[in-house]
Amino acid sequence: MGPNLVNWLSHVDGFWAGELGLSAAALRWDGFHVCERADPERQPRAIVVATSSAIILSLPRGRASAFEAAGLNLAEMKSAPRRYLSGLYSNSSLEVRGPAYLAYWPPSSQVPPPQGLIRELSAAGGDSLTALRDLAPEEWSEAGIGADSRVFGALAAGRTLAVAGYECWPAQLAHLQVFCLPDYRRRGLATNALRGAMRHALAAGLLPQYRARDANLASRALATRLGFVEYGWMATVLVHEQEL
Repeated sequence: MGPNLVNWLSHVDGFWAGELGLSAAALRWDGFHVCERADPERQPRAIVVATSSAIILSLPRGRASAFEAAGLNLAEMKSAPRRYLSGLYSNSSLEVRGPAYLAYWPPSSQVPPPQGLIRELSAAGGDSLTALRDLAPEEWSEAGIGADSRVFGALAAGRTLAVAGYECWPAQLAHLQVFCLPDYRRRGLATNALRGAMRHALAAGLLPQYRARDANLASRALATRLGFVEYGWMATVLVHEQEL
């Protein structure tokens, strides 16, 4: 393992350690571990982060009973966390987000320039983004492009057919988002839009982060083709406010 990769892992471990409320070294322990963290939010959130070594479940301090009462079985989860969470569906008590594949752009790698026309768009509005959202609202919502995103569109025949963006996260991470109209997939449009977003993020000194639901095989395949390195996986589980 070269020094660049060691530094890359240390950087990402440090970010997730802060989210989980423990030391970065814990992300390299073997096995399944449960910890507690300070969490001022009214709606408690369980965070699960897994690396090649460790699987960490972080719960808001003193709230484990709220999750168990809402249906999160910690004993069952311990034996096969990713599979357990994959089968744990959102209901009136719990909201399950994930599991999701988690990957990062490798150090010292160059992002090839996009092929075709790419332009930066306004995430807050514009006819082109509104049209994309209205044509596939559920997939647009899953992409997660919001008002704080830097958005780049891939154009063909004068239309924006795919977009990619990123949000700035702590620790100089650029959390990537991508959307392509269903009828225009597998034409390289999403790849080109992502390359535009990634090149912009890297020029700003940010580390691109790619996340995709386990079930979204096409999105995971796109990350692999682009050259992202898998870090592990993560998930969040929220207890609905009325259950507290």
